Amino acid sequence: MSSTVNEQLPPEFTASAPVEAGRAQAKERFDAARRRLRAAFGALDAAISRRAERASELADRLAEYSALQDDRSRLAIELDAAARRARTLESANVEAARRIERAAAAVRAVLAADSSAETCAPNSASGEA
Repeated sequence: MSSTVNEQLPPEFTASAPVEAGRAQAKERFDAARRRLRAAFGALDAAISRRAERASELADRLAEYSALQDDRSRLAIELDAAARRARTLESANVEAARRIERAAAAVRAVLAADSSAETCAPNSASGEA
């Protein structure tokens, strides 16, 4: 009798219908889970790419910073050397000014001595001529 009852029922009420419906739902859930997993992998891949790009930018900035620090150190050394040369030149300038002043004083003294010698003996110089 059970075979006649099953034969009279529509297909959705047969024993295989719930199994088929369960399989379809499982396949839909599996497909949805697979889509979510693919989306998650896509998001992860994008995040990794952004992170790698930021790391590359950071490495570039660090290299630029290091180059700037090297330039700053080199310029500081050059500035110190230029300051030493300026101090040396300033000292040489002061010494040269002292020597010029002494030479000028010596020339004035010779000229003064020569002038006084000429004023003392004007007749003897004109008598010889």
